[in-house]
Amino acid sequence: MELTDELAAISIDTEPRKVLNEAPKKGKGKVRKGQSAEEYQRQVDLYTSGPPVQTLTSILERDYSNIDGMDRLDRHAVRHAAERAYFLKKYAECIKVVDDSKLLESPEVEKKHARDVYEIRVVYDSAKSLV
Repeated sequence: MELTDELAAISIDTEPRKVLNEAPKKGKGKVRKGQSAEEYQRQVDLYTSGPPVQTLTSILERDYSNIDGMDRLDRHAVRHAAERAYFLKKYAECIKVVDDSKLLESPEVEKKHARDVYEIRVVYDSAKSLV
């Protein structure tokens, strides 16, 4: 048998091959949620202002009285400030940061973000026991 006969016997499939063991897709799949104009503008403002520059002491100097408890960045800033004050053995300052933020007083924040509030409460309670 010659090479030309072998090449003539090879056929090219035009249909894509099916992958074995692949589940068939049903429905449209995941639909992306929309974003309100206010949420979009808030994000644009956050990105245009740039990230906050933090030094070792700037996190303790920030005003935590007007934070939004539902905002993850604000909750974590309070937590990090409280932890920083605690480990610098500034227990009164740790308590003041958490009290100013009013995160432990908000039941809606505690219900929706229980883990973050729990971590803040652990540091807060530890500092209270040492004052």
